[in-house]
Amino acid sequence: MKLIQWTFFLDMLGYGNKNSLIKNREDAQKFIDFMKGNQKILDSHNDNKALKKQYKTQWFDLYKYYEVKFTFISDSLVFTMLPKEVDENLNEDVYYSHSANVLFIISMRIFTVILYVLEKEKIFIRGGISNKFCDISEQFAVGEGLIEAYNLESEFAIYPRILLSKEISSNYKIMNSLKVIAKKMYNGNYLIKKDTDDYFYLDYLTFKLSQSDINSQSIQFALTKQTISSIELNQQKLITIQIINIHKEIIENNINEMNQKITNSNNSKDLQKYNRILQKYIWLKKYHNRVISNFPKYSICKISI
Repeated sequence: MKLIQWTFFLDMLGYGNKNSLIKNREDAQKFIDFMKGNQKILDSHNDNKALKKQYKTQWFDLYKYYEVKFTFISDSLVFTMLPKEVDENLNEDVYYSHSANVLFIISMRIFTVILYVLEKEKIFIRGGISNKFCDISEQFAVGEGLIEAYNLESEFAIYPRILLSKEISSNYKIMNSLKVIAKKMYNGNYLIKKDTDDYFYLDYLTFKLSQSDINSQSIQFALTKQTISSIELNQQKLITIQIINIHKEIIENNINEMNQKITNSNNSKDLQKYNRILQKYIWLKKYHNRVISNFPKYSICKISI
């Protein structure tokens, strides 16, 4: 039997413009180094022998059931969890529980990439998640899961969010298993939210907040639940505050920039473009404020839109 396959297509919004400005080898190398940083984050999990041993002996054995594959296509990332054929009969509850757990694990790895891109280049990621087939060999990615995830990103996501396909979100057994897994294994942190258009998306900012309480000296690790020193705790707290402030400042700066461009432009095509971009940052502003509603000093409140 095989568990459910998960395929992500992720696009770095705005990096296409930055990429088009690369005119020499020095600038090209900076871009390549940045992309290698993303690759290193993902490789660090798959090449970590100690982590693999913990999965095998202490946690859910991810690598028993899945082959982890990913590739970068310019500034886009294709990531798939290809299920292995396992000589094991699982009942329905265990089948969906294992599959849901893998979606959580991979989503948290993707969150790390999202926050890295945000910190290094001050840009956001948009994407889609499919449960259909995809395979990757070196830089080549193929399959209906890739196409569905790409279409979700390019046609339906609109805002900087990573959407679950309707087939996933309408499957009660999958969605219920995700809730049960969140409650049992991840301190109740349900990392998927429903938007006003009925699409479900990954909630990376809530995940970051769930790692540390920025108002206290407590911290939770969703996977390891390990005890850490006060120095490590304070470091996590400072990193979380830094990420929140970066998130806040990027949104504020871009809203101000788009408002200024709209005010100064008389070209109808440019106005349409600026308004489309502005709507993305308005969505991000609402998302940001909703997530950090319990921490008003980090909210975005000084911008008229």
